Amino acid sequence: MNKQLYLLVLLILCSCNTILFAQSEKPRIIVTTDGEADDRASMVRFLLTCNEFDVEGIINSSSQFHWVGGQGWNAFHPVDWIKDYIHLYAKVYDNLLLHDQNYPSPDFLLSKWKVGNINGNDEDDIRTEGAELIASVLLNKNDSRPVWIQAWGGCSTISRALKIIQEDYPERMEEVAGKLRLFLIWEQDKTYQQYIRPNWEKYNFPIVISDQFDCMAYIWPKVLPENIKSYFEADWMTENILKNHGALCNAYENNKGQFNAEGDTPAFLNNIPTGLRNMENPGYGGWGGRYVKISVHDKTINN
Repeated sequence: MNKQLYLLVLLILCSCNTILFAQSEKPRIIVTTDGEADDRASMVRFLLTCNEFDVEGIINSSSQFHWVGGQGWNAFHPVDWIKDYIHLYAKVYDNLLLHDQNYPSPDFLLSKWKVGNINGNDEDDIRTEGAELIASVLLNKNDSRPVWIQAWGGCSTISRALKIIQEDYPERMEEVAGKLRLFLIWEQDKTYQQYIRPNWEKYNFPIVISDQFDCMAYIWPKVLPENIKSYFEADWMTENILKNHGALCNAYENNKGQFNAEGDTPAFLNNIPTGLRNMENPGYGGWGGRYVKISVHDKTINN
């Protein structure tokens, strides 16, 4: 009887260790961004939380709002802003290591920075370094873990990457789809509807489309409860973020000292493991929100 009890306890402990190992595995993520002001604010937070992820790529992309050649408000922010932010990250890197040794080195992050499809709204015809990087990560047979690809802007670079796979390795499309996960902040260009959905939806991989978080967007003064607005206003922001909190926080985009926007932050908050298993089922809810299927026939998920 004692021997049977011992074996039962040993089995339970082994099972618990397996579960804990699975939960501690870092999510693989690729960020694509159009470089709008709220993207740049989200990038500061992303870099300060990148110890939580296996960062596979940080890629300049475009959107219907910002592209090379856009004029006025549609103007495109120079691509070097990502490199500049990583250099600011380097200035606080030693301090970050005091909190967690898992922060990736600045050189590692720079190696993951590529420029994608930025020359025009909806442009997904040109093979770019960013698109090639995404394709190579998805095609890598040595790592079968899911890859969460985030569109903080449009999907043009993601679309081009998937076209590369379809053109060069059509026999591997289903295999690639098995580890593909998309998280879109709105649909900020037409490439998802024009190419990705018609050609890849049949493989039924998870697609999360987020159009919530107005509280973190430009209209926050209109939607936030009065009792928490003070945390977004200039006095609190200056004392707790903008001044004397390191080079990276000094670069945090703001509106005359008060909070401006972080509309793309839900994309990576969704990938921070909280124990809620939201990456298995976004309907369980996580820090990036709670999502439901928009149709019983596919895995497209909306909040």
